[in-house]
Amino acid sequence: SLEALLLALPPGSASPAPKAVAAPTLPKAAPPADLLSGMDAAAGSPSESVGGSRPSSASPATASTSNASGIDLLDFDAPSPSASPQAACKEPPGWVPAPGMLSVGRVVYAEFRGGWYLAQVTRSAGGTVDVAWLRPQGAAWGDKQEMAHYMCSTGEDETMHGDMLPVATRVRLPDN
Repeated sequence: SLEALLLALPPGSASPAPKAVAAPTLPKAAPPADLLSGMDAAAGSPSESVGGSRPSSASPATASTSNASGIDLLDFDAPSPSASPQAACKEPPGWVPAPGMLSVGRVVYAEFRGGWYLAQVTRSAGGTVDVAWLRPQGAAWGDKQEMAHYMCSTGEDETMHGDMLPVATRVRLPDN
């Protein structure tokens, strides 16, 4: 290399003229493969994996059960869809509030997709409320039993799903 040549020159001598170096030629990139179905997008045939062998389970049945839902596979502490806290709490907790009991700031359990999660009332009018979903204190973060009480454990958007909840069916007061 040029650096090695310069270091090998005796002091005071002229530098050699730099040689033109041709840019390396890269192989032409192959079209991207459809990783979800195991099919090569351009050729319409099963694609090859990085190791050079064909996927062993690229059938349509396994392709439909692959992780196409956007779940982070590297988040080992995230709840799996089948073991989510929603599925664990089918019975509504607490008790149904009487009319007029739900003032702004009151902590309640609110239902979302079959699960009951802690929330705070932000509006109460007639038979409906708006809620803001609560989050656990830092010390409880990661405790699966404690996290099951909070909507953030589901991976859902906590800024949504809290408007116009019917009090009679989707809101409960905690026992304590």
